[in-house]
Amino acid sequence: MRNGRVRASGAEVTATIAAVNEYAWGCVLSMGEMATVVPVDQSDLWIATKFRTVHEDLEDDLVLAAMERSQADFLVTSDETLLRKSPVAALSPHDLLALMTA
Repeated sequence: MRNGRVRASGAEVTATIAAVNEYAWGCVLSMGEMATVVPVDQSDLWIATKFRTVHEDLEDDLVLAAMERSQADFLVTSDETLLRKSPVAALSPHDLLALMTA
């Protein structure tokens, strides 16, 4: 909860609440440095339906559609199904770290 919303609710913004807020924003900014945000629209849903032959999970198929839109070189995921059935190169986070530090 943003500090202004905490104050508006009548609660005191403690040092802990402020620190948690800053930490959360730091996480978001860090993700932005390490990953690409890909918008999703109706065309992605259409593309996702084409991945249905790979597997039946709509959320996974939307991830694959986003990868296609962004022309990603590979997928990093902990999802075992995506690791096995991805139409592009797929790595676990552990394997990516090993690759980056090699």
